Amino acid sequence: MRLVLTKLAYLHASSAVHENRNPGSFLKFKKNHHIHLDNLYKKVYKSLEKNLPSFTKLNLKEPELNENHFNCLVHGSVWEPNILFKLQNNSEDELKDVIFINYHYAYYGSPTIDLQKYIHSIMLENCNEAEKDLVEFYYYKLKDLLQRMVYKDKIPKFEEFWMQYNHNRVFGLQQILLINPFVISGKLQSLDVMKGIPSDDLCDEVFKNQKVIKYLNSTLV
Repeated sequence: MRLVLTKLAYLHASSAVHENRNPGSFLKFKKNHHIHLDNLYKKVYKSLEKNLPSFTKLNLKEPELNENHFNCLVHGSVWEPNILFKLQNNSEDELKDVIFINYHYAYYGSPTIDLQKYIHSIMLENCNEAEKDLVEFYYYKLKDLLQRMVYKDKIPKFEEFWMQYNHNRVFGLQQILLINPFVISGKLQSLDVMKGIPSDDLCDEVFKNQKVIKYLNSTLV
């Protein structure tokens, strides 16, 4: 987990420094590529409403790029299917490196977008308890890298960065509502995330799952 956060910090820091030295390098990436999630939300909402009577429809519209925030190249879809893990020689447990793949949703924005998606994809229980610690771990890795790479713009203080993280909480909600239920119910392979077109029957099956109901009730409190 922390190795992934460290590699994310390197990706974000190096791209921020590149943009700092070459303004406009990521101009073509300043575009939202997550329209498919809107379609997915429309499909699952009926099942959410039916199986979670207390569920209130949430606004999952993504905020516009805030030029006053710290920005960089964001992977856009950091979760286990898009991470390759390299193990130490002769070890099945000790990680040596991680590599991110599938950059088709990469765009220019806040690094907290990747943090929201990744943290909520791996912590299906008690996320609130460890969330700030993980963000803080990432932040100081990022800060150290930016300083060593001689980043010339302002580096936000942790309190500012934490506010930016909360500003982008909608990206964590997307993971919680639209992806994790399919993971928990064992139906991820049946979901075409790219097209966002699960059948009504599949949605009902997923959101009737007692583990999914328990997860959503505890997470959305």
